[in-house]
Amino acid sequence: MNQKFNQTKGKILKDLGIDEAKLNSNEITNIEYKLCKTELSKDLWETVSAFSNEGGGVIFLGYDERGAEHIPVGVENPSKILQEFVSLVGQKFNFCPIVRTEIVEDDNKEIILIVIEEAPKYQKPIYIKDAGPIKGGFRRLGSADLKLTDSDVARYYQERAGSPDAQLVVGATIDDVDERAISIFKEFRKLIKHDAPEIGFNKEELLKAYNLLSKDNGELNVAGVLLFGKESIVRDTFPQ
Repeated sequence: MNQKFNQTKGKILKDLGIDEAKLNSNEITNIEYKLCKTELSKDLWETVSAFSNEGGGVIFLGYDERGAEHIPVGVENPSKILQEFVSLVGQKFNFCPIVRTEIVEDDNKEIILIVIEEAPKYQKPIYIKDAGPIKGGFRRLGSADLKLTDSDVARYYQERAGSPDAQLVVGATIDDVDERAISIFKEFRKLIKHDAPEIGFNKEELLKAYNLLSKDNGELNVAGVLLFGKESIVRDTFPQ
């Protein structure tokens, strides 16, 4: 995640391949504006979930909606607001969304840009942990963030099972897990949230919590091997 550097909103949009002239039309639905002038709003997290689950998108903080237009009013103390977002985004969701953040300028006002990438299939649905997938998960439909339905959640889990990263690696078991990789992960997790429950999980509990170990036959999936596998199993599974 990046901190402030001297760029304008127009240049950022150009780099992202977005036509600034079309921002206020109905043609672009993966752009969202929030005020968040002095604090982060609740609906910000809903949009992060929606973009993570459906196609990704861009969120601008520091805009007032006036009719069909979004007027830049700026964010007070943007460095503080940005740091708060960076600190919370890794704690709010079941998986940390893939985000890039910057402080940029629009009409001489400092605003915050948040780019959300679509989550990989094996992590969807992305939802607010405290609320669960039904109450805390969202998807994008047009320019609206809609709560996930039971069928939405079922669809995501079905797709997760078919994701290449979720495919089981025959013969790869919990014995092929590198203990050092587990320890390093827990240390990084502790830096983000010191009381995260998975810090106290044993190896098997941790792998199952992140859907990296089959509950049926105890085999690791591709993501599990890549994240926590010993060098030998990684080399054997991916010889190239």
